[in-house]
Amino acid sequence: MTKNIKNISFDFVDDYSIDDDSIRKLSDIQKTQLKSCMQLNNYKDFVNEDFDIENTEHLFREELGGWAFASLYHIINEDTKKIMFDFWSYNEEDGIIFMHDTANHIGIFMIEFNFERAIENEFNKDLPEDFIKLLQDAF
Repeated sequence: MTKNIKNISFDFVDDYSIDDDSIRKLSDIQKTQLKSCMQLNNYKDFVNEDFDIENTEHLFREELGGWAFASLYHIINEDTKKIMFDFWSYNEEDGIIFMHDTANHIGIFMIEFNFERAIENEFNKDLPEDFIKLLQDAF
């Protein structure tokens, strides 16, 4: 039950960029999560006409409007030691949280290093009231 989350931690998984082979290691679900991050951040307002959201490499092409890099963290329930969420941080200060290994975001975004509930949805309705504070304190 997610309402009982009291202790969490962020476990760094990896950084991804076009400067090395790291984006080739992305799973299909990770690519889908990253595309969702772009869409949820109204990417069409920031990218140039050559940007193709279906091209994973474009997500990391700054000259097209993509990110310099993105970092993946797992959010762990420290009481059960289970991975609960995947957190993508892009360009260091922004990010979005997904249910672990799914494309379902929980409506909680990080904007300029601050977590906030941006969207009410079925994936965040059972989170504890203080979950934003837990995130902020743990990150």
